[in-house]
Amino acid sequence: MKAITLTQPWASLMALGAKRQETRSWPTTLTGEVAITAAKNFPKDCRELCMSRDFGRFVPDWKSLPTSCVLAVGTLVKCVRTESEFARLGELATPESFAELLFGDYSPFRFVHVYTDIKPLREPVPCRGALGYWELPSDIEALVRAQL
Repeated sequence: MKAITLTQPWASLMALGAKRQETRSWPTTLTGEVAITAAKNFPKDCRELCMSRDFGRFVPDWKSLPTSCVLAVGTLVKCVRTESEFARLGELATPESFAELLFGDYSPFRFVHVYTDIKPLREPVPCRGALGYWELPSDIEALVRAQL
């Protein structure tokens, strides 16, 4: 199973289903099942962002957000340019579309990795992350699959 590592609070927002799109500077042709892992580091600026009014309703206590673990599994269905997705989300004008815009970097010349069917794990599975999409170790994958 492939995996992607996200900094908190983005990893928890994905696991909660509040975020279904991950914006990156690079495209991917990968599709299919992907484990969502929380990074080891939780930078100060990200912790401060969690205390803002917009984020506070989704992440009431940033100190409780886990790190260095698998939190969920989702299905990566496509990768599109930020410009087209920004326009689409703006036209929808729903609370969900505004949340996606808040939770990502939709600057021009970036890419949106779109996920569906995100399943949170009952218990986080400890795991070291990596950059890009990477292969989840088989022993960790077995622990993740046991919770799906």
